[in-house]
Amino acid sequence: METNLLDFSGKVVWVTGAASGIGRATALRFAANGAQVFATDVNEAGLEEVAARILEGRQRVVTALCDVSESAQVAHAVKTLTGEYGKLDVLANCAGIAAGAPIAAHDEALWSKILRVNLDGTFLCSKAAVPLLTKSAGAIVNVASIEGLGGEKLLGAYCASKHGVIGLTKVLAKELGASGVRCNAVCPGAINTPMLRQGAEKMNETLESVIVKKTPLRRIGDPDEVARVIVFLASKQASFITGTTLTIDGGLTAGY
Repeated sequence: METNLLDFSGKVVWVTGAASGIGRATALRFAANGAQVFATDVNEAGLEEVAARILEGRQRVVTALCDVSESAQVAHAVKTLTGEYGKLDVLANCAGIAAGAPIAAHDEALWSKILRVNLDGTFLCSKAAVPLLTKSAGAIVNVASIEGLGGEKLLGAYCASKHGVIGLTKVLAKELGASGVRCNAVCPGAINTPMLRQGAEKMNETLESVIVKKTPLRRIGDPDEVARVIVFLASKQASFITGTTLTIDGGLTAGY
């Protein structure tokens, strides 16, 4: 009988957006569970910091600069991954950006950039990882958002991208299931990340007034609370779960 289904010893995990926020917490959590981590991001200093934290725990980590919206950079990252590890067991698509603007005044370039990183990036990394994941009967976990379940003013591009990530997750689950590859998504609500704090500052509102009072648990979440769910969905504990989304929002969308 398997005693620790959350043990990733001997497994290789690719985490995109690993330099901060949910991606950083996910890389650290997988490493804490024994995984060998491949961490990518556009933030070199952030990658160095998270790699140092992982090395403190005496786990192996390889980093690479990668803009997930650029197919050539994704291809180069996968080349680095295969050269260093020779295999892949889990892909955690955590890279993402957000910006707010009303649709009527939304800059087209900004709209495209958000879609390119959040949706196209998830597609490009998943596409590149599929040949490796089918060999290992691995797993993909995509970071969507509660904004992919509904809509919020001033977040048109972000909402559209995250709705797309949820749809892509379901398609990947159906296409890859016969190969033993599972694909799921998490939908975080208000999580204490740099992206959330910057967004609140730009709207001249505090997190407490915007979110905490509306959340049944009366607080915002910690990135590691999302990371732990990502690890669960990638683990053998979730061996019969694919094509689903799991909301992590302290009850914020309980009335949806």
